[in-house]
Amino acid sequence: MTSIEDRLSAAMQAAADSVPDKPMAPLRLPRSRFRLAVSGGHGRLLTLVAPLAAATAMAAIITAAAIAHNVAGRLPVTRSSAALRILPPYHVALTYVGQFKSWKIRRTEAVVARTRTGHRIATITPPAPYNAFVAVTGSADGRTYVLAAQQLTRTWQQYAPTRFYELRVSHGAATLSPLAIVLHHELPTYLPRSIALSQDGTRLAIAETWPTRSGQVLAGSAVGVRIYDLATGTLEHSWPVLPPPPPGKCCVFGPQAAEPSWEANGRYLAVDVSLAHCSQCVALLDTSATGRSVQAISKVIVRTHNRHYQEDWTNTIITPDGSRVIRSALVSVKVTRHTSYDVPHIFRYSVASGEATWSMRGNRRAGWTVVWSSRNGHSIVVAKRNEYDPRPTGFITAAIFGAGRWTRVPLPAKTVAVAW
Repeated sequence: MTSIEDRLSAAMQAAADSVPDKPMAPLRLPRSRFRLAVSGGHGRLLTLVAPLAAATAMAAIITAAAIAHNVAGRLPVTRSSAALRILPPYHVALTYVGQFKSWKIRRTEAVVARTRTGHRIATITPPAPYNAFVAVTGSADGRTYVLAAQQLTRTWQQYAPTRFYELRVSHGAATLSPLAIVLHHELPTYLPRSIALSQDGTRLAIAETWPTRSGQVLAGSAVGVRIYDLATGTLEHSWPVLPPPPPGKCCVFGPQAAEPSWEANGRYLAVDVSLAHCSQCVALLDTSATGRSVQAISKVIVRTHNRHYQEDWTNTIITPDGSRVIRSALVSVKVTRHTSYDVPHIFRYSVASGEATWSMRGNRRAGWTVVWSSRNGHSIVVAKRNEYDPRPTGFITAAIFGAGRWTRVPLPAKTVAVAW
């Protein structure tokens, strides 16, 4: 980016971070793609719709200048809205290879593109013998990424090896390099949500949740968190979740550790954990500590017990400043005794209190996953998929939500995952 763009981006980030934790004034625009309700301290509802068509470059500059003076909430949103300027300049999307067929092997490749325009810079094919990238995570500046590759077959890849690669983007060019990090044992259950690159791009966290039988961890398997040095591939730390809970005393699938996300300081790591006393809670790990288990080096910052509804959490992110936790979920709405439907929700929690301070819900036909957060969580990127598609592809679209508005983020066709 130019120096002018850098200054505008900084102004945008500062303005976005200044928005308080409460609903904005009602705003209605045509052709809704993301329809939602927002609740805050007073429980008011707010209906929001998608942005208008593209504005001129001059309009974007005027908008950015106005936002720098804290009047963004009064301005209309456009497709080329300056909201996209607070995102890193590039993103990496994993895209489905070929024409979609439900019975095909889910092969993917990585597409590097510019965030604001969607312009494709490079398409990266998995190096042999691997035929698919199955996970991607990025650093804060959007220029360093880690890709996980596997060799997929038509059988379940429970014991397939996983190889990690570093992808660097600079001056419109992308370079892929192998890392000395290989998982030879069985895979984490949710690999796409189980890796996280530190915001400075130097360390890789892997939250390990191994397959279970009858609610018990398989013999010889492990549940916990590992931290690798990206430059050397050295395993810096490994903390198991101990002791494993007895059968029937935890969640259905035994103890879990998943969805790691880093604070900007590179010391603290938030992890979604299920323990004997706390199912699907969020723990904050001190990666500089010397304890021998996840419990010994962490404290629970968000609890999910005693809820009056059933939810399926789709992702968890701690904000870079460490002040909030953003969680996306499908919440079950009961219709009759035996029927229900799911509605996507996003919750924002205070780390200090552990309480939800803000939430929004979407259309029942959508599935939401939060994939990126600004410094303090006042702007977020949400990936959307159709939960009721008769031929589910898993393809996603994305939009950034901030200052009470949605702005669509251009993604490549047939995208199944994206990272900044």
